[in-house]
Amino acid sequence: MKYIFPLILFSFLLIVTNTINHNNKTTEVTLSIPKLESLDLANHLQNEFKKNSKMDFIDQSLTSKTVVLRVNENSFNISDVQKLLNKWGVEASDINYRKLYELENY
Repeated sequence: MKYIFPLILFSFLLIVTNTINHNNKTTEVTLSIPKLESLDLANHLQNEFKKNSKMDFIDQSLTSKTVVLRVNENSFNISDVQKLLNKWGVEASDINYRKLYELENY
């Protein structure tokens, strides 16, 4: 009987922690964009990605013509990215995903 309260408390904390971690952006998406050639276009894309709360803009490179985003794999939809890129007249030729693991999990 004396272990019921700690067990309930532990279960509640486990559920809350799992829910919080479930919403984290733990997947990195790298987009190769062959037409990413100008600084103006790169800045416009950066601003568009920063407006979207479903993804975090991490970095971009005109040299490698890539954009790196951090997303929640459960709510991420590649069609949102494609629409955004199409708005600026570019397309991603290659999309790579990489799961990011937090040190807290180890």
